[in-house]
Amino acid sequence: MIDKLVATIGKADVDAIVASGRAEDRTIEYKRELPGSSDEDRREFLRDVSSFANGMGGDILYGLEETGGVPTIARGVPVSNFDELRLRLQSTIHSNLDPRLPASDIVEVSGFPDGSVVLVRAYQSWRAPHMVTFKGLGKFYIRGNGQRHEMDVTELRAAFVGSEALRERIRTFRDGRLAQVISGQSPMKTFASPTVVVHVLPVGGAFTSTDLDARRIDANWMLLNREGELFQLVYSPVERPNLDGLLIYSPNYEERTAGSPSYIQVFRNGGVEFVEALYGFKDHQLVPATWINGEQAEAQILDIIGNARSFRHTMSLAGPVIISVALVRVNGLPFGTERLFIQFGRGRTFDRDVVVLPDVLLDDDADLQPTLRVIFDSLWQAAGSQGSPSYAPDGSYTRKRIR
Repeated sequence: MIDKLVATIGKADVDAIVASGRAEDRTIEYKRELPGSSDEDRREFLRDVSSFANGMGGDILYGLEETGGVPTIARGVPVSNFDELRLRLQSTIHSNLDPRLPASDIVEVSGFPDGSVVLVRAYQSWRAPHMVTFKGLGKFYIRGNGQRHEMDVTELRAAFVGSEALRERIRTFRDGRLAQVISGQSPMKTFASPTVVVHVLPVGGAFTSTDLDARRIDANWMLLNREGELFQLVYSPVERPNLDGLLIYSPNYEERTAGSPSYIQVFRNGGVEFVEALYGFKDHQLVPATWINGEQAEAQILDIIGNARSFRHTMSLAGPVIISVALVRVNGLPFGTERLFIQFGRGRTFDRDVVVLPDVLLDDDADLQPTLRVIFDSLWQAAGSQGSPSYAPDGSYTRKRIR
């Protein structure tokens, strides 16, 4: 997928893809010709679009020649009436996928020798998997390693586990927990400052399970608070059983402030809630943060989710999890990089007090950085940027370690 909003993509972006030799992968594909009107052309188009929607999302660029999946030249295709073409392709998508695809974009990029490059973007869908129903086909597809393939039983099972009904149930739980943080009724009182909340929640039958042995949690909870790229989330932690499972907090802060700036709540189903209030110091007193370092926020989220994965593996908790990230009390708060603030004393700001980012389904063996890109991009976009600056054009994660 091109690392830009669809509406901002121009000829220079397409030329840059060709010049870089970016090969087809899980989020991008090149086609020389537009899909025609024959039944097979329409099936092929639907297979491609649904395979991206059922995966990480992606772009199909029509009008590019390629060899072995590597683009060689962008020639474009003749487009006499783009509005008619867009309506035809959108109608094909809307009428022949079940469930209906919630979001897709089709744009024209002009200025090439033979006409325009037409870009079709299929966003990662929370209603996946989507079945191609055209002419009774009744099959599911997904994109992986630069190739589309029909989904097998294991892939279908994982996709159905992440269905909309389940996601709605998890969202309801997540929203309730956020309300507790905002109202000061969370299991450990935090400071009234900008706060990051991360949930790692099991899906499927595991979400409703409440039989995790608290003694097993007690023996392994330190895995959730290990140092990574950053220091421990909870300073000098201890654990305390509660009705939900096990609470990890800082008694040093609790004694002085009747709260803890960060805590970890482990639920009886193996889910985990990480909460961090962001603060600074003034006259030896804790004060609310006056800006958020986006690179540090990404590092913290990666540390948290990596720790949660280690904990789950040690606890023999298998299966995909939903990653949910939210920020509260951030309306008007600047967000950016340390360089921006050192050089210019500013960053772009959030336009609302509660920012809930898109959920991501994380498999046991999925690479964290590419999987979390939708969260990181959305985090920066929520503060007015195009997306996370931590990703190269080929999708690799390039941010330098903080320490």
